[in-house]
Amino acid sequence: MLGIIALSALSLAGYYFLARLFNAGIERRRKDCLRLRERCDALCRENQWLRQSNAALEKSAEETIALYDITAEICRELDEQKVFEVFRAQANKYLPGVGLRLLKERPDAGGVPDSAVLELSVGRSSAGYLAASGVRGGERERFAILAQQFLIGVKHALLYKKAEAMTMTDALTGMSNRRHFSRRLEEEFVRSARNNLEFCFLMLDVDYFKKINDTYGHLVGDAVLKEVAQVIRENVRQIDIIGRWGGEELAVVFAEAGPGQGRFAAERLRQAVEGREICAYDEKLKATVSIGIAGFPRDAKEIQPLIEKADQALYRAKEAGRNKVFG
Repeated sequence: MLGIIALSALSLAGYYFLARLFNAGIERRRKDCLRLRERCDALCRENQWLRQSNAALEKSAEETIALYDITAEICRELDEQKVFEVFRAQANKYLPGVGLRLLKERPDAGGVPDSAVLELSVGRSSAGYLAASGVRGGERERFAILAQQFLIGVKHALLYKKAEAMTMTDALTGMSNRRHFSRRLEEEFVRSARNNLEFCFLMLDVDYFKKINDTYGHLVGDAVLKEVAQVIRENVRQIDIIGRWGGEELAVVFAEAGPGQGRFAAERLRQAVEGREICAYDEKLKATVSIGIAGFPRDAKEIQPLIEKADQALYRAKEAGRNKVFG
């Protein structure tokens, strides 16, 4: 009987021990589950923050790329003012409320709140200033990016103008080269024919130019030709057309001028060249020009015959002793 009681007590004690052991295991697993849930919640929050940060970065990157992409729109124009108009239209999308101005002189922005000024430096020279008002602190970086794109557009326009000028201008005299002059002559011919107007075509030749080169050298000869071109430039109107025809030959179109007016203007040119003292390096010398003149439509009604008439008149002027006007 005592054995049975002892065995029962022992069984009961074992049951309580196992129960406590089982409950302790359940508690540990419950705490582990809580810690895992807390870690999972933390990871979910971190993942959500990363998603939001990534979305913000993508949006910022897209905006920045869009800012740089306006270069293509700006560079389609080849005039600085038109470049600015396109730039201002694009900038209004990203900086609404910001006032933009393109200025030749640097503005005094010291007393203007939320203002920014960027000098448009092209090489060692300045192409003006980009002034902005209403640029708040958070917008300054965006304005700087936009302004750099505008500067690229300005440089592109100026480079195009420089290249275009090089293809149209004679490097020595600064006049139109023959190709560009011929195109301008054709335009004047069409305009005059359409509007029933007259004009005169002059061909000028520097007298004894070969002798000048042989006596003083080609550098002095170039200086003489350059000075003669300057005299011509000083004695024509803005509507007239001047150019280097070739070698020492220069050409002038007196727009809306009849034969009498053209001859008077040609004589004035001849006298102006004759009266100019030319300082070329260490030499001081005089130069003269022979001039042949032909009028449209009196002497010819087409361009090529007009040129031939002026060339023939120039030849007669030289045959007659030079420093004369014929035609």
